Amino acid sequence: MFSLFFTPTPVRDMPPPRLRRQAFRQFFHACLADGVYLPPSAYESWFLSTAHEARPWTGLASHQQGH
Repeated sequence: MFSLFFTPTPVRDMPPPRLRRQAFRQFFHACLADGVYLPPSAYESWFLSTAHEARPWTGLASHQQGH
């Protein structure tokens, strides 16, 4: 279980200061358009599973590098 935050500073506590919601929104919709389904809120946790194939993780990594 993990969360991804777009902030100009390291996250030290919750909620993260100066969360860049627009950056998360762009990232979310870019992933969604590529078939990678993420939680729709920057405050939701993500869950890893061995049932996932490599394609969503590859797509996620390529989008993450672009932000």
